[in-house]
Amino acid sequence: MKEYVNNPGREFSRRGFLKTAGTAAAAMLYAAPPAQAQEPNWILGVWEGAHAPRGASLGYEDSARFEFFRNGDITSWKATRKMSSSGSGTDYLEISGRILKISKSSVELTGKYELGSTILAAVGKEVRYSLKQEMQDDDSLALSGTAIGANNVSFSVKLHKKPPLRKE
Repeated sequence: MKEYVNNPGREFSRRGFLKTAGTAAAAMLYAAPPAQAQEPNWILGVWEGAHAPRGASLGYEDSARFEFFRNGDITSWKATRKMSSSGSGTDYLEISGRILKISKSSVELTGKYELGSTILAAVGKEVRYSLKQEMQDDDSLALSGTAIGANNVSFSVKLHKKPPLRKE
């Protein structure tokens, strides 16, 4: 069996590589699995806040509750959107997905709408979020940015991290 090592354009068998390298360190490097970056934990937990389409009319409220959690090696999320207006009542959308990218100060999410009370047209469609951390005046952590929803409608999003419940 031949393998590519560091892709220098040359093929080496395991034996050939070890013979060429000739060191125990090289053998360890060859055998070690590639290092994977651990996702930052700052995102884990519950975030709540405003989730509104740009240009929403007065009297329209769109709030969201996001929960981020580990599912094996993958950080997943689920969200509930509550949309209320004086004319059409209240609708709920359930969304879930995974993190595409995360850094110390930003996160990109992808997901799908799973459930809608009267907005069945959104179910199964993709949604994407691009959010950045912000420190608030009260030293709490917030996420703000945009989302592109079911019909390529752009939404502004601002979420605040909820403190974990204390067990007594």
